This record gives sequence, C-alpha cells and structure tokens, in this order.
Amino acid sequence: MRFIFIKEAKNSKSTLDDQLIPLLIKSLRILVVTLGILFILDNFGYNITSLIAGLGIGGLAFALAAQNTVSNLFGSITIFSDKPFQLGDWISVGDIEGTVEDVGFRTTRVRRFDQALVTVPNSQFINTGIINYSAMKKRRINFYLGITYGTSVTKVKEVVAGIRKIIDEDKKFDHSFYMVKFTEFGAYSLNIFIYCFTKTTDWAESLAIREEFNLKIMQLLEELDVEIAFPSQTVYINEVAGRMNQNAP
Repeated sequence: MRFIFIKEAKNSKSTLDDQLIPLLIKSLRILVVTLGILFILDNFGYNITSLIAGLGIGGLAFALAAQNTVSNLFGSITIFSDKPFQLGDWISVGDIEGTVEDVGFRTTRVRRFDQALVTVPNSQFINTGIINYSAMKKRRINFYLGITYGTSVTKVKEVVAGIRKIIDEDKKFDHSFYMVKFTEFGAYSLNIFIYCFTKTTDWAESLAIREEFNLKIMQLLEELDVEIAFPSQTVYINEVAGRMNQNAP
C-alpha cells in the first residue's frame, strides 16, 4: 500500500501530495495498531464496547481541551484539499511572507526572505487570506513618471507616444493590456501614469526588464530634452512690498 501511495504521489503534479503521503502512512499505522490492540483485548475477554464508549467520552473532553490543535488539524485538511499553495511557492499570509518549506498536520513552515524560518499554525490559513505570488501569470509594473511643468504639450504627447512604442517593440512585455496616460497635474510635476506587465513572473528577470525599461525612458527623455521633475518650491517676491521695505526708516 505504501508503494502505491508513493507511486501516485510521484505521478501527481502537486508537490503537496509528496508531503501528504508520509502523513497518511503514519495515520494508517496508528489506526492499524489501535485496531490490533482492540482486537487482542477482545480476545482476552475485555468489554470492548464499554472501552470504546469510555474512549469516546475521554476523546470529547480531550477535544474541548485541545481546540487549537483541532483547528490546526482542520487547517491542514483545508490545505491538502483546496491546495492554495504548493511546496516551494512564494506566499504571504497575514504579515508573514516567504517560501513554503514544509506542511504538517499542525503547522506549516515558511522560510522568509531574510532566511528566518517561521512556523505558522495551520488554523491561520482558514481565517486569513493567502496570497500566492508563485501563481501569478505575469508581473506588474506600475508607477508615475513626473516631468517638469515647463514641458510643452507637444513634448508631453511625444513622451507618452515614445513610452508606448518602447512597450510595443519589446517582446518581454505582455501586449494584451497596458496603459500610458498623462493623468494629472501634480504638486510639482506633470504626471504620466505607466501600467504594464512583463511576461515572466520570475522576480530577478522582471527586475532586469524593469531596469532596461527605465533606461530606455531616460534615453527618450534625453532625446526629447525633457527633464524629470523633483520636489521643489517657487517663491514669488512682491516688488512693491520690497520697495516699501527699502524706503522704511
């Protein structure tokens, strides 16, 4: 039976099955041993019915005293049945974010990116939303590009068109949907909204694509002689007030 379970786990695409099989085998062993003990006691003349009834009452008392353990057990059942993540997936649950290393009946171990290992009670996966970043089909790039207020209308249109062209000509971007729009007059800049997706979901690869994208935007701005805005203040001095102060005794 163990061989059959292991073979089925290897044929399955889910990595959680590889984790579930050892747990099922241990549970079956406990069940077989328990039934064997009851069978032996029955052969020796013990009243198995009253013993089972006593175990039932004791089990109820134990369950009431161990509600957290029971909640964690149901949490593990939810993980193995719904499969919201696999071993090795990058997930976020509550304020915990990292890679799933192990899933047990009571807890799940998540390796954070600072390499700290966090043990998460499985009950937390029932009551808290799970974000599975590894299940992303593409990765988003989303930011505002602020250019100076001295930029002419013609230049603003050329910047917007130039950024769209950069995206259109790059096969590493998903072209099914993206947005490049001059959307608002900011406190110190004319803001162009850039919203697009890379085809890859790999973090390092997406960062490399974003770096190349940013450099191309900088080159475009240099060619159009358009400056990137930065926080600044303009002070206007009233000349009349200045002259009055000069003539004051």
